[in-house]
Amino acid sequence: MRYLMKGGLMPKATTTKEVVVTCPNKTGALAKVTTALAEGKVNIEAACCYTMEGEANFHFVTTDWAKTTELCKRQGWTWKENTVVCWELPHKVGTLADATTKLAQAGVDIDYCYVTTGTGPTTKIYFSWDGISFLVLFKIGL
Repeated sequence: MRYLMKGGLMPKATTTKEVVVTCPNKTGALAKVTTALAEGKVNIEAACCYTMEGEANFHFVTTDWAKTTELCKRQGWTWKENTVVCWELPHKVGTLADATTKLAQAGVDIDYCYVTTGTGPTTKIYFSWDGISFLVLFKIGL
């Protein structure tokens, strides 16, 4: 699946890091964490936030991974890092359906994903699965 975008741009996939902060699920937990990131001058590119079994889980992709992890350490947060794939595709109807169909056809069982868009021509899909491999991405036509 290759899309030719306005200006001749092609989609791209890269690996990046996300930081996952876990804390008790209490009112204001997300505000506390994101305020600390903002005060530390950390820009959030994408976030996936949810609760499970009494814990709040905040997945962040930021513009400065080193600063993010240092801030997590200073704050004493429970956190971990994961490698995720960022797939930049055209921002148009059906992009997520097309992308996830291609991944399924390649045998990729996605653990989770989150999507971010802006005012520009691209959509960023961040996803994770066991055994991330660029070989799979090449197999599906990137």
